[in-house]
Amino acid sequence: GKLLLTNVSLHDSFLVQNRPNLVSSIISSNRETFFRGGWAMDFQPTLRDGKFGVSEKVWPHAVLPAYCSGFGWFMSKNIRERLVNTSLTYPVEKAAWIGDVFVSGFLAKEANVKCTGLEIDFDQTASANCSCLMVNNPMLTVCSSSFHSGGGGTEIQRYLEYQ
Repeated sequence: GKLLLTNVSLHDSFLVQNRPNLVSSIISSNRETFFRGGWAMDFQPTLRDGKFGVSEKVWPHAVLPAYCSGFGWFMSKNIRERLVNTSLTYPVEKAAWIGDVFVSGFLAKEANVKCTGLEIDFDQTASANCSCLMVNNPMLTVCSSSFHSGGGGTEIQRYLEYQ
């Protein structure tokens, strides 16, 4: 079946005005295979050290499995169930502790599903003036502390807002 949006007026929405192909591609997507998010990341080298390092014991390959980077995903119930069921038997010692890489790459590969990109404009900033940035930029805005962006802070603050 197809994904359906009901009781929603899209004709003058921000998304339709600024990303008409995004809306039409979501509406016409196959419900059984719908798994979209972030940016499609193929042929990314496996880092071995640092915050985003993956040990050779977890993943002995030089290149990570294809995954979708980003702050979240849109997926059908069918895909969610496949990922959850696969996670129940996935060996903990083979888990990469990087959320987007693990869920949409490692786990998806094991569940035999594929995440495809949902390229949307967004801005990420560690600025203390996130609310001003959100008002002035009609896009998804993600405010990150220095911890999230790798600078060693102690909190993650995310403010998500659609204009």
